[in-house]
Amino acid sequence: MFGVPVEKHRTNAELRQKGKITVLDCGYGGSVGALKAMGALTHGAR
Repeated sequence: MFGVPVEKHRTNAELRQKGKITVLDCGYGGSVGALKAMGALTHGAR
């Protein structure tokens, strides 16, 4: 999603969490509303 290797508990670990939230939201047919409900805005989405 971000074009960088993401590993647990490493330099880019925060990106892993952001990607995880996005995949879960969109994987269940969610859209903008689902992303907002799961906290996308508080995690830096614009």
